[in-house]
Amino acid sequence: MARSRRALWDGGREAWAEWLSGLAEWNLFGGLTVDPKRREVCRMLVRDGNGRLGWKGYRRVENGPVAPGRDGLLDAFREWVRAGRRALGRDIEYVVALEYHRSGWPHLHPLLALEGGLMAGDVTTLGGLWYVSQGYAKLEVPRTMEGVARYCARYLVKDLDRGDLLFSEGLRCAS
Repeated sequence: MARSRRALWDGGREAWAEWLSGLAEWNLFGGLTVDPKRREVCRMLVRDGNGRLGWKGYRRVENGPVAPGRDGLLDAFREWVRAGRRALGRDIEYVVALEYHRSGWPHLHPLLALEGGLMAGDVTTLGGLWYVSQGYAKLEVPRTMEGVARYCARYLVKDLDRGDLLFSEGLRCAS
């Protein structure tokens, strides 16, 4: 019984991976991490002379860095995509999965489809935007669509039962 459940689960993951890899002409895939050292300081929210709230300066977080929560990290990812769209001047569709290190720190595995395909400077621009705001970005160009399918099977549907898979709003199935 356990063996048949495992086979069913593996078959389901492979089907998901095949479906995901066929959703778009994927241009980039990789990993986005959050630098714990950047989490040791946070901006201070203070009121100005008129009583309005605003950000001012930075302060050290007591007791060391705190791992970002699921929602906060996904919000940071969405903001990164918005900034990427502005910087590149074109649309970016995505599927992204959250994965957790043993330490509890999450990281992201995105699959990106850039409108008009990959152009010179895109990887540097997108990687730099994530680096400035969060941490480290490793973005790669897939060599083959089979490679994308393997990537989907390995990372995007790794913890499918947790539900930490996010799709861009503009992504549509082409069937």
